[in-house]
Amino acid sequence: MLTKDEVLIMQEAINKSGAPPEKVALQKGYLDAAQIDIIETLLHPDDTVPGYEIIDILGQGGMGVVYRARQLNLSRIVALKTILLSRMSDKSTAGRFAQEAHTIGKLRHPNIIAAYDFGQHEGRLFLSMELVEGEDVEILLRDQGRLDELTAWSLARQAAAGLAHANKLGVVHRDIKPANLLLVDPPEGFPLPEGQLMVKVADFGLAFLADDQQTHTRLTSDNSAVGSPHYMAPEQLTDLDVDFRADIYALGATVYHMLSGRPPFGGLNLSQIIAQKLSGEFKTLNERCPELSPASCQLVAKMLAREPAERHADYHSLLNDIDEVLGKLSPSGHGKSGVPSGEKIDTRTSEISMMDTQTLPSADGSTRESGRPPDDVPVPRWARKRWAVVASLLLIVLSMGAWFLGGQPKPAPPPQRVEMLDTGWSNPLFIGTSLSGWTNRFGDWIHSQDNEGGFVIAGTGGVIERRLTKRGDQGKPVPMEFYRFDLSVQPYEASAVEVHFDLMHVPGFDGPRSVVRIEPDGVVLGLRTSDKGPFVPHGSPFPLPREYDFRHAIQVERQPSAWFVTIDGQQLPGLPNLTPATPGIDINENVKGSLPGALPEFRLKVEDGPAWFSDIFIEELQPPTE
Repeated sequence: MLTKDEVLIMQEAINKSGAPPEKVALQKGYLDAAQIDIIETLLHPDDTVPGYEIIDILGQGGMGVVYRARQLNLSRIVALKTILLSRMSDKSTAGRFAQEAHTIGKLRHPNIIAAYDFGQHEGRLFLSMELVEGEDVEILLRDQGRLDELTAWSLARQAAAGLAHANKLGVVHRDIKPANLLLVDPPEGFPLPEGQLMVKVADFGLAFLADDQQTHTRLTSDNSAVGSPHYMAPEQLTDLDVDFRADIYALGATVYHMLSGRPPFGGLNLSQIIAQKLSGEFKTLNERCPELSPASCQLVAKMLAREPAERHADYHSLLNDIDEVLGKLSPSGHGKSGVPSGEKIDTRTSEISMMDTQTLPSADGSTRESGRPPDDVPVPRWARKRWAVVASLLLIVLSMGAWFLGGQPKPAPPPQRVEMLDTGWSNPLFIGTSLSGWTNRFGDWIHSQDNEGGFVIAGTGGVIERRLTKRGDQGKPVPMEFYRFDLSVQPYEASAVEVHFDLMHVPGFDGPRSVVRIEPDGVVLGLRTSDKGPFVPHGSPFPLPREYDFRHAIQVERQPSAWFVTIDGQQLPGLPNLTPATPGIDINENVKGSLPGALPEFRLKVEDGPAWFSDIFIEELQPPTE
C-alpha cells in the first residue's frame, strides 16, 4: 500500500519520534484508517474473529471489508464481512450491520447468498457468508458490452426468483444492480440448461424489514438516499414507503443495461439523474436499441414505470411475463429457464472471429463461413462497428511490422523523451494479498511469496492482464491519457518474461502490442500481434545490468510522442504509440459507444516459468507546461 519513497520517509519519522507506524502513516496521509485496519487484520489473521482464520482480502466498501477466511470448526472457506473499526463510533452503522445479518439469516434460496454466522468480538461486528467464486454481471457487461435477449432474461428471471423469496419474508433489497448479481457455475444436477450460469443475489446490506419503520428511519436518518442512483427507483429519492416494486424497477434498469450496454441514465451526473427519474423522462429501450424484440422493450418499460402502481403488482406476474418473453425468444418448448432442455446458452455476447473465412460446421449440422455469425442471428450495431476498429488495428499491425522490420526506406528520427509531470494520482496494482483486478488469460497464476517472504504474483507459462484505469464518477473505471507503471520482475526459472503494453482491452479481439522481453541474452523491445503470436524484435538485445535471474525493475511510460521503457535504470529507445493519445481527448474517444469497456491495459507473460512479479504501481502523468 506504500511506495518505496513513502516507506523511507516513514522510517525516518519513526526513528526520530518513536511513534508507531500506523500513527505516522495517518499523520502523513499515506494510509487511511480503513487501510490500517486491513493491515492489522492481515498481520494477525487468527485474532480478528474467534473461530476464523483470515486468508486474504476480497474487497472493501463504504460499510466494511470482506475477507476470504477459513471457518476452523467446519474447515470451509467463507466470505467474512467485518465493520471497519474506524466506523464503529457511528452507532447507526453497527445497528445497520446487525440488521443486515438478521435479514440475510432468514433467507434460504439458491439464488441468494447464504449467511452462516454473525457475532461481535472486541468491538468488531462480523458476518460469515457463503463465498461465491466468479464474476458479476457488471464485469460481464464491462467485458462484453451487452448481452443477447435470451441470456439477459434468463439471468433476470433467476434474480427475480430470489427477490420473490425475500419479499415473502418482508425483505426489500433496495440496491439491485449488475454488480450485485454474481455469476457462478450451477451445482451438479441443478435444473439449469447446460452452459447457463447461475445467479446469486448479493449484498442485502441495504435491505430492511418492510414492517420495521424504526429501522427504516434510522437507515435514512442522514437524509441521503440508499442505493445506486442509476438503478434505484424514483420513490427511493422522495418516499419512506418503499416496497418490493423498487426492486422490480432496479431489476428493470439492470436488464436495460444488459440489453443496451448502458444503464437508462448513463452519462448523466447525479443531479441530472435525479431530475429525469422524478420526471419519468429517459430514452426508452426501443428508442436506444430498435433491433430488440417488442416483447423485451415492453416488459422493460413496465418494470421502469415512474409510478410503482404501474409496475407489476407481485413477483408472480413478473415471473410469468419473463417466461412469456423467454417463450417468444426460444424457437421451441421451454421451461422456466426459458430454453429447451439440454440446449446450451452462451452467457457471453457473441464475438466476431478474426479467422480467415472457411467453412465450419454449425450446431444444427449445417455449415457457414467463419468470421461471420449465422444468418438467423442479428449482429448488434456495436459488433458491426467493431469491424472498422479491427480493420484499423490490422493496418497498424501491417505498418508496425514493416517499421520494425526496417521496410521503410527513410526511417523517422527516434522519438524524444520529455520530462512528464505527476498529477498527484497513483495507485498500487497489486497489494500482495489477492489477484483482485487481474484476469488470467491462460497459464497458472497465483498470489504467493518469493524466497525472501515478499508478496508476489507467481506465473508459470501463461499470460495475465490488468487494466490501467482510475476511478471516475460513480466509481466506474475511466482511462488515463498519460501514465507510468512500475514493476519488479524476477525471472527465477522462466526461460523468458515479457511485459506487454500499448494495447486496449477489446472483447473478442487479441490485438497488437509493444513488448519488452527479458531473456538470458539480454532485454529486447519488439512487437506481438497477439498473446501467442510470433515475437518480432526491434533491433538487437541490450545487455542486462544485472544477472538474468536477479530481480529487475521495469518502468514503462506513455508520453505524447511514444512509449519509453527503463530497466534497472537503463533507458531503452522509444517506441511509437499504437493506440491514439490526443491531448484533451479521452484516450477511448475513437471507440466510445461502439466498444463499451475498451480500456488500456498491460499484460505479463511467462515462458516455461515460474517467475515472480511485485511492486506494481501506476502513476498518472501530464505533459510539461509551456
